[in-house]
Order: sequence, then C-alpha cells, then structure tokens
Amino acid sequence: MKFSPFVPCLLLATVCACTESNVPETALPEVGVPIRWHVESDEGMMDSRAMIEGGNGKSADEVLQEACTPGLGGQSIGIWADLDGGESTLYNIFADVELIYQDKEGGNPDSYWNYPGEPLIWENYGVYRFRAYYPRSIKDYVLSTSNATTFVIEEYNTASMQEDVLVAYKRVNTTFDNLYIPVELNMQHALSALQFRFRFDKGYEDTDHLTSFWLQNGATRDFANVGLLIYGTADNPNQINWQEAYQPLASQRMYYWENSGLLFDSHTGSTDTVAVAYTPAGTTAGQEYTRNNGNILIIPQTSDGTVNLCFTTRNGGNTVYRVPIPKETGTGINRSQFLPGHRYVYTITITETNLRVDLSIAPWNLLKSSFDIDLNV
Repeated sequence: MKFSPFVPCLLLATVCACTESNVPETALPEVGVPIRWHVESDEGMMDSRAMIEGGNGKSADEVLQEACTPGLGGQSIGIWADLDGGESTLYNIFADVELIYQDKEGGNPDSYWNYPGEPLIWENYGVYRFRAYYPRSIKDYVLSTSNATTFVIEEYNTASMQEDVLVAYKRVNTTFDNLYIPVELNMQHALSALQFRFRFDKGYEDTDHLTSFWLQNGATRDFANVGLLIYGTADNPNQINWQEAYQPLASQRMYYWENSGLLFDSHTGSTDTVAVAYTPAGTTAGQEYTRNNGNILIIPQTSDGTVNLCFTTRNGGNTVYRVPIPKETGTGINRSQFLPGHRYVYTITITETNLRVDLSIAPWNLLKSSFDIDLNV
C-alpha cells in the first residue's frame, strides 16, 4: 500500500515563505496545501493496545501512535470527509481512508500521521467535515451508507468484540481556518467500561479465591450487549448516541469468565489482597474478556438495576452468588446511566453476613466519586 510522501522540509519552506511575506495566518494559500493530520486521544487507564489508555510512562497519544504504527500494533484509524461548497455537498472525499502513524524512531519530529496515495489538496471556499473512528479493523460494522455527515456503526456486539472504540469529529472552514495546521482529531471513547473487584471487609479475617464471574439479565431483559452507534446529529455533530439492539435472555451468561482461583483475603494489620475479575492469569474460560486490564467494555445505556453480577468462589463451591448491579450510577441526567467515556468500578466487599457493593465513577481515567450500597447475599 502506497502512502503519501510528505516532505516536512518542503512544508516548512512553504510556511516560512508565508511568514516572511507577512501574509495573515488565516489567508487562503496561494499554492496547493496538502491535508495533514494531528491525532490526540482521551487519557485512559493503564498501558494496553486493546484499550487506548495512558500509563507506565506513556501518554494515551503515544499508545494510540504505537497501536497504529505498522509492525507494532497492527491497527489504524478510518477517516471520512465531506465538502460543503454552499450550494451542494461533495460526499466521501475521504471514504474510510486508512490513517496510520509513521514512526521515524526515537521521537523523531518527522514522525507523522499519514494516509495512502498522493496527498489531498485543500479546496478553497468550502467547509470540510471530517469524521474518524478507531480501530479500523471494525470497518465491516460501519454502515455502508456512512459518510462524514451521517456515520453509523451497526450491530456492535460487545460479547464478541472488546475493542476500545474511539471517534472524532472536526469541521474546517477553508475561508477562515489556517490550512497549514494539521487537522486535529480529538479521539473520544464511545463505550463504557466496568470493572469488578472482590475483597473482604476490614477486620473480617478470611481467605478465598474468585473462580468465575459473569453478568446475567433478570426477567425483564433490560441490559443490552449489542448496540447501534449513531455518531453525530444535526444539532450536535459530536454527539455519541447508542441504541440497544439485543438484550440476552435471562438464562444467558454474559461475559462469562472462569479462573483456576484468584486470591483475595483480609488480615488485620496487613495489606488486603483484592481479586479483579477478568484478570488474565489463571483464566480458563473467557480469555477474550481479559485484554483490557480487568475491564469489560459495554454499550452505553440506562442502568435499570435488574442485571445481576454473578460469581463463584473456591470456598463457596458450586454456590452462585447473585447481586443486582445498583440502578444508581451517578452519571447522566437521571444519575442512572452508563455514559460513553466513563468507567465504573464496582468493589464487592464480603462481610460476615452480607455483600457490600461500592461504586467508583470516573471519566475514563480519573476516579473521583463513589458511594456504597449494602445488599444481602
């Protein structure tokens, strides 16, 4: 695949010539200027290629660059672009074009985001709409009629796909905007993340091992694991809107994970050991759910308080413990929604007589609020 051969020194010379002649930054270019790119990602949780997140000395931007560098992550970004000329709109100037990161090694400033073929030149007197999504490996789920104006991902199944879906929108007016500056794509997370942690109550000394975990709908089947993403509306082109497409039967185990035994214990005067479901070590079933550092990615939706978190432990044997996930999430208009770009960490604290579910909420990377809910076993 041939990628457009940008020559950074040539672009620099063009910009310098513009500066020396005192042409205003927003003036229309006298010669063709190629469309270039700058990509930024929301900060995330820990370093992982499945989940675009900062940590371990790397920013989210660096992790995304690695993921989209040929030979490293094997992923890329899909780009769509429409051009509104006033009287008519030219659709699909970019039609799911692949955007990769070309790393020049060692943080070389000549590294850049690039796309196949010759560089596309800005057209004067028009408004461009750009829309992007990551990873492009899910392109088969992008509706065939999608464009930068109307973009849809259909039948996204989190039971079989646990990719951290990112999306971005950018509008450029060629009359007023500086075309020498790369188009900035601010990628935002389109899914919600849930994490489940197990521990014993302080002062209650015991030891056990988490052996399995899953979610399960109640009789009303309110929780959906398949959804349709409509990205952008006429009023808000950057709005992420999910529609539920499938709610599993009450008899179906969702995101089923099994482990040889993940230790959690509590001892007075020592550090507690916490067991996090979907941990890779010791996993014997549900390996596909262990790629995101103990998080599962779900379709953003209303929390109805009817889906059960289910688990077994070594001491409990075949006993299945079921606890409804609290309706209250602390986010959304009615404070009971799983929002895009947020993660919800549920800590299941086992006491001598019951379970306590503690919820921490954060915009993806910063846990800053929590509340507790007591539930009988």
